[in-house]
Amino acid sequence: MAPSSQSQLIAVCQKIGSEIPRWTQGAGGNVSVKEDGLLWIKATGVRLDSVSHHFGLAEVDQQRLECGLVALPDGDEEGYRSVVQGAARVGRPSMETGFHALSPARWVMHFHSLPAILMFQRFLTDPKAVTAWARHQPLSMAWVGIKTPGLELSRTLEKTRAEVVVLQNHGVVIQCFEDTPLERLATFREMEEDFCAFWGYGQNRKEMRPALRAVPLKAYFPDVAVFQDRILGVVEVSGPYFRLRTQAESIDRDAVEIFEAIQWLYRECPLLTELPIAMATKLPELPFEKLRRGH
Repeated sequence: MAPSSQSQLIAVCQKIGSEIPRWTQGAGGNVSVKEDGLLWIKATGVRLDSVSHHFGLAEVDQQRLECGLVALPDGDEEGYRSVVQGAARVGRPSMETGFHALSPARWVMHFHSLPAILMFQRFLTDPKAVTAWARHQPLSMAWVGIKTPGLELSRTLEKTRAEVVVLQNHGVVIQCFEDTPLERLATFREMEEDFCAFWGYGQNRKEMRPALRAVPLKAYFPDVAVFQDRILGVVEVSGPYFRLRTQAESIDRDAVEIFEAIQWLYRECPLLTELPIAMATKLPELPFEKLRRGH
């Protein structure tokens, strides 16, 4: 990868990784760029804010990965893991490498945006109003219902050209066809702000991190289900609610950030839907998630 592209990729990872918990929590999210037949993507289990010139990136053979994905039957998650890892030349690619490879865009940015999760909830309850709002935004938008991360999500997103794909109970995928990923992120941030202002989310609350607020433990997005055991290690029970323990961040920073995302979402939308129980149960057992959890 050209030094300029690598520096840009690191800058994008650092930008998304700095938005805690608004855009990223723990080691969630992934960013990629395609160049000279290769896909460079954040490695699995690595925090976006930890990516550097010497750490945190995986290199994947783009053509080998695409050919392998085409041959897989639906639902073959073990096969998906094998194909992704088999196409890796350097490092351990992210679970979501499939849709990064199949995307027609040069740059793909996926992260667990909390405002995007609220966008989809509002889309479910008032689709006409949200569709009308989206038509006036500077980036084209698409809406994708709940899909299992990995092979199913990769095939759902294959070849879509929407610049912003909002994922139900998951976050957002942002595609950039030119070499302007940081500018694309800035535009999306403005769209988030406009959405929140239009529907009254976050009013008079500039602080995203909600400190000691006690909330139910809700599986609003995949990492809550995948890392529930770690979340339980940083919280204490208060009746039917949970709050962070004293000095919780020194115990497990990643788990704290995931719980803070739950706190923020519950504060803004107590009626926000959770992942289906069947999916929440299935996620920790997916081959890539077991790898990410160190099992």
